[in-house]
Amino acid sequence: MVGRERFSTLLLEEQELIVEDFLAEYRDQQQSNGWLKICTKNVYFDPEILQQPVLRFPFTKLENLRVVESSITFDCEMVTCLRENGVEHNYLTMRCDWKHEVLPRFRSPREVCKLCERLKNISTSERDALIQDLVDNHERNTTFDVTVMRSLTVEELVLEDKVRRISPLSEILGTLRITNVNLYFMLLHGGLRPVDIYPLSRVVGWRRLEYGIHEPSIEITVSDLNCEDNETEHLSLMLVFSEERHCLVAELLFGNHCESTRGLDLESCENAWAAGAMSNYEYLLRLNYFSGRSFCDLSQYPVFPWVLSDYSSDILDLSDPGSYRELSKSVGALSQRRLELVHERYNEMPEPRFLWGTHFSSAAAVIYYLVRAIPAAMLKLQGGRFDEPNRLFNSVLGTWMSVTTSTSDVKELIPEFFALTESELPVESGARANGWYHPGDFLCNLQSLDLGMRQDGERVENVHLPPWAHNSAEHFIRMNRAALESEQVSQSLHEWIDLVFGFRSRSADAHTLYFTDVKENQTFDSLIQFGKTPKRLFNNPHPRRSVDAAALSLVSMSSKGNQLKPKAQGFLKCVAESGKSEKMFSLYRSPEQGNVGMKCNLECKDGVLLSSYAGKDSVISLYNSQSFKRIRATKSYHSVHEIAPPIALLSSSSFVFTDEGSRLIAF
Repeated sequence: MVGRERFSTLLLEEQELIVEDFLAEYRDQQQSNGWLKICTKNVYFDPEILQQPVLRFPFTKLENLRVVESSITFDCEMVTCLRENGVEHNYLTMRCDWKHEVLPRFRSPREVCKLCERLKNISTSERDALIQDLVDNHERNTTFDVTVMRSLTVEELVLEDKVRRISPLSEILGTLRITNVNLYFMLLHGGLRPVDIYPLSRVVGWRRLEYGIHEPSIEITVSDLNCEDNETEHLSLMLVFSEERHCLVAELLFGNHCESTRGLDLESCENAWAAGAMSNYEYLLRLNYFSGRSFCDLSQYPVFPWVLSDYSSDILDLSDPGSYRELSKSVGALSQRRLELVHERYNEMPEPRFLWGTHFSSAAAVIYYLVRAIPAAMLKLQGGRFDEPNRLFNSVLGTWMSVTTSTSDVKELIPEFFALTESELPVESGARANGWYHPGDFLCNLQSLDLGMRQDGERVENVHLPPWAHNSAEHFIRMNRAALESEQVSQSLHEWIDLVFGFRSRSADAHTLYFTDVKENQTFDSLIQFGKTPKRLFNNPHPRRSVDAAALSLVSMSSKGNQLKPKAQGFLKCVAESGKSEKMFSLYRSPEQGNVGMKCNLECKDGVLLSSYAGKDSVISLYNSQSFKRIRATKSYHSVHEIAPPIALLSSSSFVFTDEGSRLIAF
């Protein structure tokens, strides 16, 4: 595979920066074309042929640098190989006793050699200052390429700034240029696509964020048409500005083009959720959004709760309250014995005191879950090696046991454990790192990663799932989502919201006081390692969801006059694929009472389920397909779960009901 650059800033060492990069030819036993990157700690060569590894030459091992005609030669006894065959693996360091030769393209060999000598000989005391001076000098001498602008005669410059574009565990330096028509982002260090162009007409949202230690940043949301299915997706650009005033100018500009919260404020979302017009999943995503969490920033990744507690049964009974986790308690408080031990330690601790040294959401926790989807992030965090096999995410039950018993593990879940379709996760999601999404794929070792062998002799491959998942990662995700949208969770989710986004966060009494809540003079590294509590959204107890509204939460709706249209196309797709006959799904407004109603006819293998909703008078009936005799009817929404969890209608590819017990069986 030729013409692909697989280098990313995830390959850089901690606090390493790119100083120069350019096309070059590398010669050892063979000849290769590619990119040479001069960085502050190493020299990297990224060959254009994917089967060949990225080579890393540390300055501490470089010897005998000299210019020979138009080439640079050097000795380096230790060379590290990265991403061989385009696959992530533990970094391989090998000994080399041969001469290395590099032929720079469009660069003076003497200038390149001089730069490498300077970086190699920097003393420890002057290193940081001199390196920053080199980087700043390169930034000053790099001007924006105006030839890439789409209309030089029409476009007027509004703002130009050197910014950092944030992606998980990496930062890309570049020049941001905003005109009255387009937004341009030019990479400071080239690459195969040096400039990204976004028309301002496609900017659909923006928000002010706090990145690292109070650095001025904005996340811009841009609409992008997916050519494969003609659906509009949204891409987020998280940009850190060099100065606060530039950030303010950008805010003013984007504020004139679109709403800062994409049309919905916190109160509107809360009301929509309480009324049943927004699912639990979407509401949690919105709360994460309003609290400053971002899929671009692993240290502030969206957080979701563990909702189940049964990961060992052959059959998961979603009508049994015992199958669910207590959402009124933080993860750390789920074990009384552990809680007592932690409070004993807390009472003996000097100020500032905290209960938990770890956090329910951190970059390390996110990477733990997503190691099979974004392995490069773990290699970056672990210094070029995957974590010890016994510490990798290997079993859902094992992880649940850890977070409910260990004093050093209280992590919650991430949205990927509940997302049913690609449209429910943004492009920046870790589970979509490969450019596509299928429920549960992040639990499978699809890249054939060598994650090592555990102490019991078992190789780490796919994550072990609960028995009720029947070895299907997709089924596991669908059942997890079924639990999240269940009445049991709907009626207690507000208590978990109080603990994470509300008035019970950062509280010793509520057992939610974490190390980073009390630590002063925090560093960016501490946020990466220990996590950060979301911004508080509610100072009073969050209201409970209306029981009467729960039936309407199955489908997100938008109202136009007296017509209601479903947004959840995945629901309609599942309805269309279930059974053998044509199905009908409609939403309507009752003309007599003015209430929102829902009617769903599903002709299944053995019968028809007729469901209607009209405020408090909810009627769910089962009819036999042969005699059309009503088998069972109820006016209690709770009884819906006795028939079947409503989400089963969304998630199951097929389902039937039998006369015996009048039960709908989803599979």
